Amino acid sequence: MKRWIQVLAWVLLLSAGALAHLVSLGTVNPAVEPDLARLPAKIGTLELGEVYDVDPVDLGALPPTAFVFQQLLAENGSEGRMYLAYFERGLRWSGYPHPVDICYRSLGFEDLDARVLWTQAGARLSVHDFDREGEQVRVLHWQQRPSLVPGTEDAGALLGRLRTVDGLRQDVASIYFEFPLAGAPSDAELASAAAALIPALESLWASS
Repeated sequence: MKRWIQVLAWVLLLSAGALAHLVSLGTVNPAVEPDLARLPAKIGTLELGEVYDVDPVDLGALPPTAFVFQQLLAENGSEGRMYLAYFERGLRWSGYPHPVDICYRSLGFEDLDARVLWTQAGARLSVHDFDREGEQVRVLHWQQRPSLVPGTEDAGALLGRLRTVDGLRQDVASIYFEFPLAGAPSDAELASAAAALIPALESLWASS
C-alpha cells in the first residue's frame, strides 16, 4: 500500500510539473496578439499622433513580439511619446519586460522622484521623474495582463483570473508615457489616459 502511495505522489508531482511547463510556454492558454494599429486616436485628454519607425534590433536581446512608438499630444501643447510593447510570453527568469526604472537607469537617467497613481477602476500606475545631465522627463508606466487589473497581482485577483477564459495566459504588455518634465500633463490627466487605454488594449487581445 505504501508503495502505491509513493508512486501516486510521484505521478502527481510530475503531472503538476508538466502542466506548469506547458502553462509557461503558453500552450494551455494561447496568447492573442493585439492589433496595435487599432488603438484609439484619443485616450483621456491625450491624443495619439505620429507613429515612429523603430528597428526591433534596437530593442535589446529579447525584443517584444509587437510594439508601437507613438507621439502623444497633451491639451497644454506638450509633446511626449508612448511606448507599448507586447510580449507573447513574459520571461520570468530574465525579468522581461523590465520595470521602467531599470530601463531608464540603464540609459544613464537618475531617479528624481517616484510615486503611485490609481485609476478609478483600481489599476496601479507608477510615475517616475528622471534626470540625465539636465534632460528631465516624467514617465508613467504599468504592465498589463489579460483579464487582470494592472497592479492587482495579489492572491485574490489571481484566483479570480483563473475563473476567466484568459486565466492561464502568459502574454503581457508594458506601457509607458513619457513627457518633458516641464509642462508634463497633470497626474489626473495621465491617470485618465491610462484608464482609457487599459480597456482598449483589453478589447484588442481578448480571447474569443
